[in-house]
Amino acid sequence: MSRATRLVWSLVAGVALSTLLGCSKPPRRPSFLLVSIDTLRADRLGCYGYERDTTPTLDALAARGYRFDQCATVSENTLISHASMFTGLDAEAHGVTHLDGGRILHANFRTIAEDFRDAGYQTAGFNSHGAWLNEAFEMHQGFDVFVHGHDDAEALLAKVDEWLDGLDQDRPFFLFVHLFDVHSDAAGRPYAADPPFFGRWTGDYTGAWKDWVDRDPSGSSFLNALNDGEVAWAAEDAAFLSDAYDEGLAQLDATLGRFLDGSLARMDDAWVTITSDHGEEFGEHGRFMHGTPYDGVQRVPLLIVPPALERDRLGEARALSPQVTIL
Repeated sequence: MSRATRLVWSLVAGVALSTLLGCSKPPRRPSFLLVSIDTLRADRLGCYGYERDTTPTLDALAARGYRFDQCATVSENTLISHASMFTGLDAEAHGVTHLDGGRILHANFRTIAEDFRDAGYQTAGFNSHGAWLNEAFEMHQGFDVFVHGHDDAEALLAKVDEWLDGLDQDRPFFLFVHLFDVHSDAAGRPYAADPPFFGRWTGDYTGAWKDWVDRDPSGSSFLNALNDGEVAWAAEDAAFLSDAYDEGLAQLDATLGRFLDGSLARMDDAWVTITSDHGEEFGEHGRFMHGTPYDGVQRVPLLIVPPALERDRLGEARALSPQVTIL
């Protein structure tokens, strides 16, 4: 397996070198947006062959850039995956974990945000997994602005818009955005969605969740109960959870689309990268959530979209088949 270490930083170097050759003066340096969508499995995107119209926004991005067909995560855990994403190191090398009291990202490990900051970039991170992606685990290293909590995509992207409004237009930026909405919900339906997405595919379901919700209205606890054997499940339950996930994904994709429609004009020179920390399973191997070594969990999307001027130079969008990781 090849490793796409320091993926975005490599793009910086490659673009800068190829652009500078033959130029009489240094061009404007590009900006970079890295979006990590928590719990997003690759095969639920239309651009990866999914038959449902779950991701028109992401599909449109893929049509303008590069889709990596075989991208693997380094861990099924959000904290560990992002520590690798930030450092270019595998989990054994950086040692970050939430287990056994936790282990922080040591300051000796240099992050991509530190590289960008030291190169004169404005750096910001906005994430909605405040339990792990926070200062306590030293995940803020290199970010001038680091905002974490438990906001949904609508609220978090509004904060990103405010930050973009205050940018120094003479300096490029590196912006990291983490969205949690596709993850199973700790309160309410396992995978939340609002109208018009709610009910789009779930239909008239009357299975185990209907009985559980009066007892403990927590989607994540329901999934844990299925895994532990506390609740027996049937094919209709797995289908319901899979359908509910698709509804939540469609809502997130629409929210992201509205954000990009309003903000890409301010990011016309930005490279956009979309990926995920891990996927999700729906009983395919007898388990739910993201604790297995199978493709549903381990295979994640990776889309890289160059700015318009670079697209003209680099040629048509295309799919890339070599296997990479999100290091």
